Amino acid sequence: MVQNMRMPMKWSVVAQSMPERTGKQCRERYVNHLNPRLKSAEWTPAEDATIFHLYNGIGSQWAKMSKMIPGRTDNGIKNRFHNLRRQLEREDEHRLRLSKPDDFPEEVRLDRIRQFPKCLKGRNDELWDMRRGIGVLAAQSVLGSGVNRTTGRFGPFREVTAEEGEQCPRCGLFAPSVHCGPEMCTKTGWCQSC
Repeated sequence: MVQNMRMPMKWSVVAQSMPERTGKQCRERYVNHLNPRLKSAEWTPAEDATIFHLYNGIGSQWAKMSKMIPGRTDNGIKNRFHNLRRQLEREDEHRLRLSKPDDFPEEVRLDRIRQFPKCLKGRNDELWDMRRGIGVLAAQSVLGSGVNRTTGRFGPFREVTAEEGEQCPRCGLFAPSVHCGPEMCTKTGWCQSC
């Protein structure tokens, strides 16, 4: 029925042929579930990185993000963002249980970390406790256990030379370093530790 209608779509007309449904309900169902332009495939690491990048710039304006990520709805982007955030929090908690910065007082010097100026901070800074996270990543690097169970979903990785250096958009640290490792993911731009 929707395919036979002309634009602009008259959802009240569509609702007349659907008992007990309003035009708004019909529109929402089509836009979020039935539209043939929607992607039903798994989310890619590049899409995940794009969501975090956009969130850092425009915050939780999911409708604007959906215009920049083709085939994904605002509701789908919002759900994916919150699922990823919870997953990353669980992984950080898991890392914290495995190794603590206090276990390596000589190698992990949190007292030397300088604060970023406010003008360099973004919305992603609220999502991650950098001071605690850096310590955990550094402790894992000392242990040689920086690789985690999500490693298979990322990559390939490319080497970053010391001359050029590159900042990880997730943790804010620069690679190559003891904390980040010598490589960055080509899909997400994240360091090996993240």
